Amino acid sequence: RALRSRIFAVVAMPCDNLPELGGPDICQVDGGGLLLPLLGNAEQEWPNGVRAALYLIGLLWCFLGVALIADVFMGAIEKVTSKRVLIDDKVLGKKRTKTVWNPTVANLTLMALGSSAPEILLNVIGAFPYFTSGELGPSTIVGSAAFNLLCITAVCVVAIPGGQTRKIKDVGVFSITAFFSVFAYIWLLDAEIADMELKIRAKYGENCNLTSNQVCALMQYEFGGPESRAKHRIHATRTFSGGKRILGRNTPWEEGEKIAKELGTSSETVSNKMTDIGKPKVGFKALNYAVKESIGTVKIGVKISEKPKEEIKVKYSSKDGTAKAGADYTAVSGILEFGPNKPLEQDIEVSIIATAGHEPTEEFYVELLEEGKVGDFLFGRSNRVTIVVVDDDTPGELSFFQEQLEVPSSLSPQTIEAIVMRNRGTSGAISCQYSCEADSAMAGADFEAVEGELQFTDGQKSAMFSVTINAKARERNETFRIYLKEPKGTTFASTTDGGSESCIMTIILLAGKTDGTGMGEWTKHVQINWDQFSAGNANYKEQFISAIYPGGTPDGMKEASAMDWFMHILAVPWKLLFAIVPPADYAGGWVCFFCALAMVGFVTVIIGDMAELLGCVVGMKPAVTAITLVALGTSLPDTFASKTAAVMDEYADNSIGNVTGSNSVNVFLGLGLPWMICAIYWEFAVTCSSGDLWWETYPTIAPDYGTGIFVVKAGSLGVSVMTFCLCAVTCIGTLVARRFFIGGELGGPPALKWA
Repeated sequence: RALRSRIFAVVAMPCDNLPELGGPDICQVDGGGLLLPLLGNAEQEWPNGVRAALYLIGLLWCFLGVALIADVFMGAIEKVTSKRVLIDDKVLGKKRTKTVWNPTVANLTLMALGSSAPEILLNVIGAFPYFTSGELGPSTIVGSAAFNLLCITAVCVVAIPGGQTRKIKDVGVFSITAFFSVFAYIWLLDAEIADMELKIRAKYGENCNLTSNQVCALMQYEFGGPESRAKHRIHATRTFSGGKRILGRNTPWEEGEKIAKELGTSSETVSNKMTDIGKPKVGFKALNYAVKESIGTVKIGVKISEKPKEEIKVKYSSKDGTAKAGADYTAVSGILEFGPNKPLEQDIEVSIIATAGHEPTEEFYVELLEEGKVGDFLFGRSNRVTIVVVDDDTPGELSFFQEQLEVPSSLSPQTIEAIVMRNRGTSGAISCQYSCEADSAMAGADFEAVEGELQFTDGQKSAMFSVTINAKARERNETFRIYLKEPKGTTFASTTDGGSESCIMTIILLAGKTDGTGMGEWTKHVQINWDQFSAGNANYKEQFISAIYPGGTPDGMKEASAMDWFMHILAVPWKLLFAIVPPADYAGGWVCFFCALAMVGFVTVIIGDMAELLGCVVGMKPAVTAITLVALGTSLPDTFASKTAAVMDEYADNSIGNVTGSNSVNVFLGLGLPWMICAIYWEFAVTCSSGDLWWETYPTIAPDYGTGIFVVKAGSLGVSVMTFCLCAVTCIGTLVARRFFIGGELGGPPALKWA
């Protein structure tokens, strides 16, 4: 009733109803916020100590709620931004599957909006009903930005284990968002598998002996892809609230990343390390050679650091590894002689035996022997060289025989064959994983989803698997996709739909013919996918079941820990409330997006009122409350998400890169939107005159803007912004320095991480 009266008063006399003109505070009798206090004046008469404790507990509980609904909101954004369509590729001259949203644009817009929604809505809602700017919203924006850039960055830096580092891959995007995230606040003031393996060994293995397992791990690290930021945030929130987890503890690239960081990518030959001081040194020019099986003969260079004064003799001999003498190479042994009139460099020639059929990568060694050496000299860094033999009987590349297939409508079940071709080689046994992805065609209703492993034997050129299309009279064309992923012993053709990371086959289920009248013709033109609607209904029911059980399911409840139970009991009212939000199956996720956004706004209203009440009863200024408690609570979910992304991703883009993106969105949208609304309102809907309370509030500017104008008082915001800008420049400069000196923005030696 009080809120309704205030709204009517503002509408009737906007120039005489301003919060700056005094009146009771929010925690005093006859005072109040948009929704709180719930008990009105009766609650205002409670002891301040009791109220402070209750408001603090309530505020923390609301932070849990906003984290949970942000989870739902990010899921909707993930659905919206993952939409794929077929487009014409002019370069390849065929259709290819592309996401509607550019990944970078999605990361900097909707994804950033998802993580910043509470702060943005707090500022937007805070402008009503007076159409003025309070201290809580803008100060929360600045406080959240400071927490994001300073605290979350620090957490991500120290979270990287074991001396590893993470660096930002897309430096251009980070540079732009970093600049504008600071500028905005200043503005407030004013290939074949053999070739792939050779590249890995050339990059990492010149100065060390890589095993086959290390090569496989490094290939996963080089060509893998990280989980999306939305998944990291959802996983972190569910873990914190005792919900169902969606990510494992390790990523496919973790082992390869660890090896890569340990080895580094710089390669220096022995010749760069040998010096002219002391005795002559004899050593191999390089410690690792990687050659194809068809090379015939490999020459292994041996060098002496300086001209010896006397004759020097060094024995050498080959030694088996996984490659065996006589079967894979010809054994060698002999003596190298260096002297005053002999060259400084000599070669050891080893013949490589080419075998029929595909073999795994093998290695053998050549050693300089201590025994029998003649002359006064030292060995270099190592007296052993590793020769890796890569089989170039190529396994070939995989691609679909047909990348788009149209299937006519039928009232009988149909079976289609997905044919996979093996081109540019058939040597050895290979395999890949296949699966289906629903689009407008739904699994179970339109087709039966299949998944499994597709295997090729040595010499096999093609393989196939079947997908069943269900009997159905379709009123509109519908599509789904078949994916090939996780190749073993092979790669995907880069020109295929999906590129080198996957192969995609698009199945188009054609609509049936209608007689041109009746319900069939009407439903053909109405863009409603009833199968998706049915799936959404089923998932809607599942949401409420998942909200009841700790861990999300009855099986998850059996494995729930005591902490999972505790957090679930705290969160279950929020979970049941947010289960009302429709699942992302409706309208491509947009229904969920807007409903979740409304829920975020509702919880944000409560947080705003609760924070103001708490600050009022303890004597804390709104700006201080915003920069500390509110900014901390709204940014805490991002902390868990960024930490998870920092540890599990191979690059720092999803952890650090999005901090600057979120900060930019915070100020441009979080401050720009409400201030734009207020400015338009005061420009076109308000006409003040001398004697109005607006004139009394702003006597210095009233003569110049007699009819009224939207005013933002700097207050303590100016000092906060200046402090943030100085800290932000220092933080970004530190990240750049870390990239230059230790090879990455995150991680590094323990001393530098904690410095």
